[in-house]
Amino acid sequence: PLIRSILALMRTVALPLDTAALRETLLAPWWPIPLTERAELLLKNRDRELWTGLESAYPDIAKVLKDLQQKSLTTAPLPLMSRLLAESGARSYALSHAEHLADIDLLRRIFMHIEEIVARDPNRTFAEVTLALTRAHEHGLESIKSSATHEEGKVTVITAHKAKGMEFKTVFIVGLSARQWEKGGMPAKIPSPIDQTRSLEDITKLFYVAVTRAKDELVLSYAAENGEGRDQAPSALIPENLETIAPASDPLPLLHTEVNAGEAVKDLVRRYLTEDGLSPSALNEYLESPPTFFARRVLRLHEPEAPATAIGIAVHAGIAEYLATRDEDKAYAALNRCLKGSLLPRNAAYERVVEHATLSLKAYLASAHKDGETAAIEKAYSVKRIVVGTEVLLYGKVDAIFKTADGERIVDFKTSSDVHIKDEKHARQLAFYDLLLTESGHALTGASIVQVGPELVKEFPVPLTDETRASLLTALDEVITELLTGAWRKGEASEYDDLLALFK
Repeated sequence: PLIRSILALMRTVALPLDTAALRETLLAPWWPIPLTERAELLLKNRDRELWTGLESAYPDIAKVLKDLQQKSLTTAPLPLMSRLLAESGARSYALSHAEHLADIDLLRRIFMHIEEIVARDPNRTFAEVTLALTRAHEHGLESIKSSATHEEGKVTVITAHKAKGMEFKTVFIVGLSARQWEKGGMPAKIPSPIDQTRSLEDITKLFYVAVTRAKDELVLSYAAENGEGRDQAPSALIPENLETIAPASDPLPLLHTEVNAGEAVKDLVRRYLTEDGLSPSALNEYLESPPTFFARRVLRLHEPEAPATAIGIAVHAGIAEYLATRDEDKAYAALNRCLKGSLLPRNAAYERVVEHATLSLKAYLASAHKDGETAAIEKAYSVKRIVVGTEVLLYGKVDAIFKTADGERIVDFKTSSDVHIKDEKHARQLAFYDLLLTESGHALTGASIVQVGPELVKEFPVPLTDETRASLLTALDEVITELLTGAWRKGEASEYDDLLALFK
């Protein structure tokens, strides 16, 4: 988490328009302002007013960041990195907290990595160095790894390759299935023309390295079934006649099914629910990962703009403009305005985004779907609901409401290429809109998802039944109760799982 905060600080200094980085920087542990106060600042201010809010509430922090941003324009990367750590307080914080001593090695490696980049091109700016680190991270190509692999009283998790030259009293070699060892496990991320199949001799040598790391005890294991329930064969490398440890046949109990949110987190979430309101996408995000919901919705952290996001925003804008004006030229103009406002780098990938979005809008304008009469376009609705004694706001913006002979029909446009009609989140989203509209006096007779892509426009009807409506209300009450009481579900693992620990 500390290194993540430092990388966010680097992006804030190098890229002043990156408000996502600024938000994450303000959560860093070294600032002399209580974390709950900084989190409240993030909740209260959207991106466009965040700098103004920071300058008003905490002028000292704003001055440090603004000064570093100015220096980054004229100072070489390595000296600037030193100033960044010193002037922000990150360096003194790391040195004065014993639990962060291992992070100092990572900091050294960041410096070494910057040295390598600058050595290849002495004219590199701090912004270019930071972008290089960011892109490496986005593509999973980080070369900055910690070497703190062996600490007394802790479990070391390491690959057989990396374990060469090390010894441990007890070693567990896991994953000893034929697929993992003989067949090489996961395929390479980048296809290669070179045959990367491992020979039996190479596999045997690696196995020898693994087993000879143990001084006193060695345990070999593999999963009898894979994640899909299919039987797995053991590796042929496992010696015969070893003592077998028979695990209990009863399924292991599910551990840590709840995440207990602290009082500060509950207070921030309560304010979000009563002032901003829970939307369909926020509901789905919580059901998948509560920490991600807290980070993105409550603290308004967000990832750098992705091509798919830029396409979706632009195509939605183009469709909305056409439905409002019935003018194709204005629709393309709206799409192009969004694309020009995108923060994506202007390169070949950006050109592909422009092409994909333009062809998607063209396909929609050529479809019969556009001919329906609209009752509302990109209109926001809200209602209030009382759960565990708290009046909570439910909020959502509907893409379009079309008039039909039978009544009104909700339409939600999707630019994703993998729309699966059986995905529960789609039915939940449209049932959420149905609730908002029904409470607002609309009489709905149907709902559908319209998938818009460069080559097709396809409509998927989503039934609105008593069952789907009851299921939504149950989910809403469960989620809101969890959020208000702090007894959150575990959810899928996410990169924000460490965030809640900061507030304890």
